[in-house]
Amino acid sequence: MSVPTEASSPPKPAVLTGDKTEHMPKLVSALQAALKRNNIQLGSEDLENSPNFSVLPPRPSSFETRSLAVPQIFTIMVQNDGACIVTESGTDLVIPLDGLACEEFSE
Repeated sequence: MSVPTEASSPPKPAVLTGDKTEHMPKLVSALQAALKRNNIQLGSEDLENSPNFSVLPPRPSSFETRSLAVPQIFTIMVQNDGACIVTESGTDLVIPLDGLACEEFSE
């Protein structure tokens, strides 16, 4: 039986570190590119204290009275090499967070 090495262990939940005024625009920009949406509105989660956050769905257009769209749930992760990524819950989507610092989340 083989023992998993550090290089093969999965990414771990993480929180963003550093100046919030610098990392929020970078996070939103990465989400805009990956989701192909110009208007990204994050939920009210505190990304410095929780690895999970939501992206709210686009607002209904003037021709819609209601929308069945639900928020997309994401988790900030740190890989073994220290790189930060975001994964979408329930999908295989992985978004690299180039230029952002994060650290492993501990409750």
